[in-house]
Amino acid sequence: MKIPVTLAALCLGPVPVFAAGVETEAEIAIGYDDNVHHLDGEKQQKLEARDPRFASMPSVDDVLLDGTIRVKNVFPGLGGRRASAGIEAGGTLFTRNVRRSEPRVEASLHQRTWKGGEVWLDAQFVPDRFRKNYLADLSGRWKPAMRRDYQLESGVASTLGGAFSAKVHTAGKREEYAAPFANRTGNSLEAGASLTFSPAGRTTFSVGWEGQRAWSARGSEVVRRSGDEVLAPSVDRSFISHEIRPVARIGLAPRIELVAGSRYRVRSYLSRDALDPYAGRVDTLSGLDGEARVRLAHDWRLIAGASWLGSRTTRPNDGGASDEPDWASRSLVVGITT
Repeated sequence: MKIPVTLAALCLGPVPVFAAGVETEAEIAIGYDDNVHHLDGEKQQKLEARDPRFASMPSVDDVLLDGTIRVKNVFPGLGGRRASAGIEAGGTLFTRNVRRSEPRVEASLHQRTWKGGEVWLDAQFVPDRFRKNYLADLSGRWKPAMRRDYQLESGVASTLGGAFSAKVHTAGKREEYAAPFANRTGNSLEAGASLTFSPAGRTTFSVGWEGQRAWSARGSEVVRRSGDEVLAPSVDRSFISHEIRPVARIGLAPRIELVAGSRYRVRSYLSRDALDPYAGRVDTLSGLDGEARVRLAHDWRLIAGASWLGSRTTRPNDGGASDEPDWASRSLVVGITT
């Protein structure tokens, strides 16, 4: 009984008028990524030379098609305020690397609160996701790694007074790999917060933080050291990561908005096993992105954007075993959304 009472307290105050009923939203986009598998230059050359280890990865770059449909039932919730229950179905089609294509589904509950705040609960599921090819056994065979992703997230958004607002969220995630890579399966907990400043009009500046603690299934794994396949007795991919994301949104005209952002993440692996290639490993991820949004007729919006993403890895205990190189990718996207 404590949760409904708490939510009801958040919903006190004047109740804004809203239209109940069914709402639908749709998005469709086409994009280009010059390094969809996140490979370094040497491995890109081997892929293009048709090295057998890249049998399920026919192209370094790709053209992507992405689409999403959302259906929401809007109704009076706690305190008479707007609430909604929705379901979303979508997917990404890779036109060259077809195996990387993946469907996704999501279900959500949202409840408006006092002074424009909101609480939410979202569940997401990706039933079939291709990561890349990994070394499968001591004979040197490489096989595609397939997994399922699950996520459950809850959050709260609220105004803080003046031009400031904030959001906090927590999430639980599971990445479940199929055999022969079940030892890569892992669970994680995530927490995040963001602060937004809205000085005037449609201009906002925000900064967000996200932390993650992941626990990996431990087990033996075939790795490559100095060109030879060897069995590492215990591989542990458990880690802690922290990420910062600043974003600026500027309304140039009644129908035009520009969005620019960046991200910086540090992921520290926790293993201390002297024979584990992940012991002492630290990954840093950096990104820049920009987007222009133009509002068209009937609430449709045209979106065009570009992004750069790069990763660097420090591997003091690797010994040449890791298949996770330093990499960089650039992408372009054009889409339309309601």
